[in-house]
Amino acid sequence: MKKLLFVLSLVVLAVNNSEYYEKLGVEKSATSKDIRKAFKKLALTMHPDKSKEPDAHEKFMELNKIYEVLKDDETRKKYDRWGEKGLEDGFNGGGRYESWSFFEEEFGLYDEDPEIHVFDAVELQAAMASDDVWMIKFYSERCSHCHDMAPAWREAAIQLEGIVKLGAISCRDYRRTCMNIGITGYPTVMVFEQGAQRYQIYHGGKYVRRGKKLPGQKTVENFVEFGVKSVSHRVREILGIVSLPNFIKKPCVYILSDSDGEFNYPKIPFEYQLSVGFGQDAFALKVDCTKDVLPDLCKRKSSTEESMFIFPPGVSPVDSPEKGIEQTAFIAKDVISKSLGLIKVPEIVDPKILDAIHIEKKIIALDFGTFSEEQKLILKRLPNYFVKNSHIFRKADPFAVVDCTDGLMRGTCQRIFGSKSNLLIFSGNGKGAFEVFHRDWSLMNIAEFAKDVLKTRMHTPSLSVLNELLSDGSEWILDFSAPWCPPCNNFLPQVRHASTVLADKNVKIAYIDCETYPGICNKYGIRSYPTLQFHGKDKSGKQVKETYTGDYDWRALVEFYEDIKSPSVVKLDAKMWREEIMHRPHEEIWFIDFAANWCRPCNRMFPEFKKAAKMLQGTVKFGHVECPENQALCESLGVRSYPTLKYLAPRNPGQPVSHPQNFPYQQRDEFSFIHFLSAELTRFSPIANASPQKNIFNYIQRVHQDGRHVLIDFYANWCRPCKQFEPYYQLASIKYKQNVLFAKVDCATSAHLCRGLNLEEYPTLMFFPIGGAQRSTIQMDFDIKLIQDQLDRLLEKAPKVAPKDEL
Repeated sequence: MKKLLFVLSLVVLAVNNSEYYEKLGVEKSATSKDIRKAFKKLALTMHPDKSKEPDAHEKFMELNKIYEVLKDDETRKKYDRWGEKGLEDGFNGGGRYESWSFFEEEFGLYDEDPEIHVFDAVELQAAMASDDVWMIKFYSERCSHCHDMAPAWREAAIQLEGIVKLGAISCRDYRRTCMNIGITGYPTVMVFEQGAQRYQIYHGGKYVRRGKKLPGQKTVENFVEFGVKSVSHRVREILGIVSLPNFIKKPCVYILSDSDGEFNYPKIPFEYQLSVGFGQDAFALKVDCTKDVLPDLCKRKSSTEESMFIFPPGVSPVDSPEKGIEQTAFIAKDVISKSLGLIKVPEIVDPKILDAIHIEKKIIALDFGTFSEEQKLILKRLPNYFVKNSHIFRKADPFAVVDCTDGLMRGTCQRIFGSKSNLLIFSGNGKGAFEVFHRDWSLMNIAEFAKDVLKTRMHTPSLSVLNELLSDGSEWILDFSAPWCPPCNNFLPQVRHASTVLADKNVKIAYIDCETYPGICNKYGIRSYPTLQFHGKDKSGKQVKETYTGDYDWRALVEFYEDIKSPSVVKLDAKMWREEIMHRPHEEIWFIDFAANWCRPCNRMFPEFKKAAKMLQGTVKFGHVECPENQALCESLGVRSYPTLKYLAPRNPGQPVSHPQNFPYQQRDEFSFIHFLSAELTRFSPIANASPQKNIFNYIQRVHQDGRHVLIDFYANWCRPCKQFEPYYQLASIKYKQNVLFAKVDCATSAHLCRGLNLEEYPTLMFFPIGGAQRSTIQMDFDIKLIQDQLDRLLEKAPKVAPKDEL
């Protein structure tokens, strides 16, 4: 019966994590645009203004909440991980909704325009980081001027197709993103040019371009004129055969003019589309046949006003004019496709070479015959792109294609990574040390991805390779993900950066593709993506498996590992409570967090809790109880809500174990925790007040005779930093109550005690060792460990003090 209940609980969890998607009618891999379009479609029929059902309001409120959750990357991550449990605290979205006419006339302004890319916050960041020229409209659905401008923006997108990319983002949906870019009014058109200055959005993050506002009127003519000026125009005229060797190494398109030297095709957009489409991978060249530059080729010119011929790389129109492929239609997309299709790319045809590829830094395209035409053209361009960007791959042949439909190569391809066409980037760090490219296909994205992969230590193992890797002596973090999972893809750059930070600690990270290898993920009990697990040893050397539950940030992931090795917060269960807490030494102090992993306030507070724990490590023990896993324990201690914080005070020898007391403050941050613990511990280990003394040196001498060194905090009662420092000083004292007296002197009321000490600022910490050794000043900082480290070094040099029995 217990097994049946456990299985049912897993099913419920899986359903809860998908229910919102099912109600919206989209897959879990849906893009923000898919979610928005699905919501609009349902809104037009379910809205209370339209629906006659008695519970229409309640149903639409639920639908509106679903949209508010899934449109936002952070709440979507929370829902994907914990289901509705993750939204119980702190989520206030979906409480109000717009009228039916808003959804009919204003919502999703550009969702039906294929020429305009509608961004979410993450996609906008990617566009700003790319090398493509983007013109982006920042708008709000409630802005009438935005709607007035919409037809002009659509027409400009059509006219500039293939020249400049046009996009749009709703600042109603992504208000913070727009504010961070500096958008103060709607509509605003920003241009992100190729050579624009770049800045890093966060440490370890992308370098994005600074945009500039589009000058002039918001008209089709101005948009098109500015877009055309933003690209480099590379259609050249051949004036003599001496210049041909500069071009014929790449595919060349020769456009032959009519007898009067004029070209009747539309220069805009055709020449500009060729210019942008070719980049530096092919050339478009104009030939005036009246000037006798290429007479043999001009003889092939038809009777129409212009003719066009495509020549493969290395073929000269002077020596072999007959090898030119005539192109009758001036359609830029077709010309670009046929020209770039003539480029030959390196191939690997030997299974042994492919099997040993993991020792090289290389990009490999495993081709099972399913690459799209667009992807094939990008593969054609990769070799030249990496020649131009040699700083990424410092080798002559960084790229090769493998024909996996070939019977000789198929088995090796499948052994490396499944049976689908994929682009793999090998970092040269051993077996399985590669990553699969899952982003939108573009040269810039592939290059950026390759650059990231080459400086990291990520692995993408198959099942057989994973078993081998896990036994190589390293510790591993396994990132269970899927390429269609947006939160996984957003977190991956952070995971990748963490792999470089952890490499020196012999920790490796493996990306497990649960779509390609579902058996691996089933074996490890994975039920949601992304799930990260640590497989290694804890502080005691015990083999452990720990699941990561922190923020999607590389710092938090590194801290997760460090906490396993040296936990600042001890994870407690009912057994540990009975054995360690109830029978703890009398001087041991505990501060314990009772929480649930789906509780948003708990997760928001926990980083502050850990900061305090790190600050007080060695002084106060911090614990964490996961109440859903220890329900009976939490109930027995009166825990009724999350998070609940409880404090276990020290006690005198022989005194019975006291009941834990609740943390009384509403403010729950590092300083509040430290201030509370300091106030509590003052009762058990008070700081000596030396201010009433007549002579500070006589006072110090008496303490020395009692067998203790002296540390004094010289402060002033009007000094704000002095007051803020007081709890840190109090907590630092706990470690030394046997051999060091911690005292304080208020120099504002007892100035006579401070004279002659050359005090330059308040507070000043001064150490007076036994034996008349020279006094020392300790650097004051709001860091307990720093104070203790300095004091420990001074105590090593000072005369040893015989331990005193406690009274």
